[in-house]
Amino acid sequence: GHFLLTSLLIDLIPDDPAARVVSLSSIAHTQGLKRIRFEDIHWDSGYHRHNAYAQTKLACLMFAIELQRRLEKAGRKTLSVAAHPAVSETELARTVAPWKMAIMRHTIGPFFSHVPSKAALPQVVAALDPGVKGGDYFGPKGFMELSGPPARAKIMPWARDPEANRKLWEVSEQLTGAEWPLKLA
Repeated sequence: GHFLLTSLLIDLIPDDPAARVVSLSSIAHTQGLKRIRFEDIHWDSGYHRHNAYAQTKLACLMFAIELQRRLEKAGRKTLSVAAHPAVSETELARTVAPWKMAIMRHTIGPFFSHVPSKAALPQVVAALDPGVKGGDYFGPKGFMELSGPPARAKIMPWARDPEANRKLWEVSEQLTGAEWPLKLA
């Protein structure tokens, strides 16, 4: 969805470094298979919900990195950046059993998570901070990037693989039918 939506809006975004495309990723990009399953991208066989989720968040980060590369190659000043909220009790928590959430909320939760308003801050920094550079990735700077104030976050090497990023872009074009009006070679 983010790939198709961005393709439809890219020429409406001002060509200015203050203009940003912010992709939402997750620290889950560090987990799972640590690659895109191009041979079965939709997980039609051997579905594993944790690995599939990790793959989607890896794909979001790879998209942000590849979009920045293509914007630069096209001579555009618009920035592509990414962010992750870390751990917060949001709608995603609905998949966790209520008794488990209660235990976490009253034991380790306060040490390894933060409220949604704090979890949103890395995205706000990515969108508005004047010091942001294209390809930056933001998340909380606390222990294991699980909570804390926003800062630049770690991008794992497999998210920076130029060949995999180009391949994901091509697969995304095929799957969405997106036509990029801007020549982002």
